Amino acid sequence: MPITANNKTEFMDYILRQAEKGGGVTLASAFWRFENDDTGTETTSPSVICIEDDGRIDGVYAKRHLVPFGEYLPWADFFMALIPPLTQLTLYDTVLSPGDEASVFDTSLGRIGTLICFDSIYENLIRDSVREGAQLIAVSTNDSWFTDSAAVWQHNAHSLLRAVETKRWIVRSANTGVSSIISPNGEVVEKLDPLQKGIVKGNVGIRSDTTLYVIIGDLFVLICLLASVFITFSPYVYKLIKRKS
Repeated sequence: MPITANNKTEFMDYILRQAEKGGGVTLASAFWRFENDDTGTETTSPSVICIEDDGRIDGVYAKRHLVPFGEYLPWADFFMALIPPLTQLTLYDTVLSPGDEASVFDTSLGRIGTLICFDSIYENLIRDSVREGAQLIAVSTNDSWFTDSAAVWQHNAHSLLRAVETKRWIVRSANTGVSSIISPNGEVVEKLDPLQKGIVKGNVGIRSDTTLYVIIGDLFVLICLLASVFITFSPYVYKLIKRKS
């Protein structure tokens, strides 16, 4: 929902009532206003609110990777000084701030990690969530600007990669699709196509095992890169050393 949830009492009351009626665990997406007790400052972030079936808020996750020129303006001071009109490029009047924690929810159904939209294309974010104990991953995304183009399918495909990397079930909720349930093997077992009204139902698993990728991350890729550089330049280095000797 495009509102700041804890500024809207009637919205939160409605969501809490629906969560109690539905049972289980409810994840609601909206903006959330955070207060820093140490500095007294306030920030607003795209967030996911976790609610238990008794209406208790179990925690709030703040999006860790904001969309440049959509949710924030990179090098804002530079553009303000050089090209002031460019500072109007962001979609929101409110200045948004990224979160810096995985914020895994410890729920009655298991430990749920969350990613929001752009988060899901960054493998390090889901890796951090799993390292923090996430047994299931929920992805909440706004893909309305892509309508039913190839971009929505590409965005969904990123979650397939994240599932295989971490061997976690992923439940993906998109306001205009693609909404899907993805197995740890990267298989889309249930989906709702773009611009279709409905819900996605299916069974998912809670997993606690750890993959090698979660442990070492992109270390193997880095080793391959260094090996490629060595193989490429070693003949030239050898010739140079031989010439000098």
